[in-house]
Amino acid sequence: MATDNIDLSPGAIMATGRRLDVAMNGQAVMGITTSAGELAFTRRGDLQLNAGGVLQTATGVAVRGESGGPITVPPGFEVSINGDGSVYAQDPAQAGNAPAALIDRILLREASQVKLERRVDGFFKVQGQPDGTDIAATGEIASLTPRALEGSNVNAISVMVKMMEQSRSFEHQVRIIKESKSGDESGATMLKLS
Repeated sequence: MATDNIDLSPGAIMATGRRLDVAMNGQAVMGITTSAGELAFTRRGDLQLNAGGVLQTATGVAVRGESGGPITVPPGFEVSINGDGSVYAQDPAQAGNAPAALIDRILLREASQVKLERRVDGFFKVQGQPDGTDIAATGEIASLTPRALEGSNVNAISVMVKMMEQSRSFEHQVRIIKESKSGDESGATMLKLS
């Protein structure tokens, strides 16, 4: 069975100005909790708060905090995220300049020293390990860029060239099979005439 190795080469960072958008720096990945309750990883950074105040991806999967659980923000609070993944909340109704309170820190892992593969649900996991396995610490600090999203890391021209090469290779192999079949049929016809 072929594995789907993940290319963590970073794409272009695009500033959005949106408080809950985050772009992973380098080869960082963000921990999430799947619907089955397992740890998985993603680079998708268009985050949102659900009705219960849980920080989640745009696909509705809870972002995991360093504490191990979901990051939950009190209703009505304004959220800000720092480059180290720290999630702060501030009550806009509170008089004066009340400092923002640290809620949790997004679970970030540096994945440059580990191979990841795609899970059945589309998220990432450590290659060859059971679902839910955490990435071992490498000593490198993972970070993110707040108020930004990462663009695609795919080079469209190289992908098109690769597809054309594979298409030509497939056509060549089909032609060889047809010629072999034709040769077999000619040989069978000659044997019948003998």
